[in-house]
Amino acid sequence: MLKTYNFLLIVLLCLPISCCFVVRPKKIIEEPTVAVAVLWDTDTIYIASKNPLTIKSDDKVINILSNTILSVITRNDSISVIKNKQSVLLNATKVIFESQDEISIGSNSKSMVAYHNKIQVKNRVVHRFPVTHNLTAINILPIEEYLYGVVSCEIGEAEENEFNAIKAQAVCARGYTMSLLGKRKDFDIYGSYLYDQEYKGKSREYPLAIKAVQETHGEIMQYKNEPILAQYHACCGGRTTFGRYPYLQPIIDAPYHSKHKKPYCQDSPYYEWNVKIGHDSFEITIIKLAGISYKFHINPKLNINKNTKRVEYFKFKTDKEYKVSSESFRKAFNLRSTFFTYKIRNDSVEIYGHGWGHGIGMCQYGAMTMARQKISYKNILKHYYSNIKFFRDY
Repeated sequence: MLKTYNFLLIVLLCLPISCCFVVRPKKIIEEPTVAVAVLWDTDTIYIASKNPLTIKSDDKVINILSNTILSVITRNDSISVIKNKQSVLLNATKVIFESQDEISIGSNSKSMVAYHNKIQVKNRVVHRFPVTHNLTAINILPIEEYLYGVVSCEIGEAEENEFNAIKAQAVCARGYTMSLLGKRKDFDIYGSYLYDQEYKGKSREYPLAIKAVQETHGEIMQYKNEPILAQYHACCGGRTTFGRYPYLQPIIDAPYHSKHKKPYCQDSPYYEWNVKIGHDSFEITIIKLAGISYKFHINPKLNINKNTKRVEYFKFKTDKEYKVSSESFRKAFNLRSTFFTYKIRNDSVEIYGHGWGHGIGMCQYGAMTMARQKISYKNILKHYYSNIKFFRDY
């Protein structure tokens, strides 16, 4: 009896103490949704689905039978959805199309691309560049489904022994996307490598890319507890270059970052390249880029960064000194990178270059070589990004 009394007394004395400790449930972060601009600068968008389609506008919901091709145009600042080229189903300021599976869209009815099952069409969207036509189509979907297409497009249909490079690509693409969520007014990201990341929806999704996304579910790289803008490119030509942020430092793309080792991307078909340009075309283009209206003979000098070996700008003198950025020159002559030198010949200018792309962050060809050497995806990423840590965001 005494033992029972003592036991109850101990329990009662402990109750106030135990009540002070509140067990809080672990915060669960849901998988984010991403809004991807997949078609823009067009005056007509064609839409169809193999399954029944639901159209939602400001105040209407309309159900459409499968395999019905609709067209979307603008009229008096509103959006009109048309069936059979003449029957107007609705007019609204924005329209959402939903299906159980995929939705195909295109600027003409003969070349449509299949995307995941929610498309929003908007009028007068603000873009980073001038557009002539008003309509923009936006694919809205969970970020992991979006990554199935991005990883497939960006690194291509790689081999099984390159799987760690595909996983590295998945982590990069996820982090790049996460860093842009909510930063733009009408959507999050462009579905084009020219502006953000290449994305062709369900029409281009490879099994290994899907597997890589699934095995890295929710994983990103962080720098000082913030997701990094994980930029990447096709081939660095042996050296990467500076990015906008501290984790994007230039490196020698070789084992231990050693200049005495063979670069990881040396076997890439884009490791070295050359272009021949006629004298007149070379001079006229540089003069135009400098904003000069008269013609004269020039012999510009290159300003090359010692760390990255990339051209920063051309400079030449007439009555004063002029500078032309290497990026402007690259675009004007459609060069693969700014990692180049040039020689003036009798009848032409020959440009000798390395790599393909901006050269910032992960080199995809280098990553694939590292993967074939059985280097883990995390070590691949640590090779290209400085002082990062890995974090599973959801």
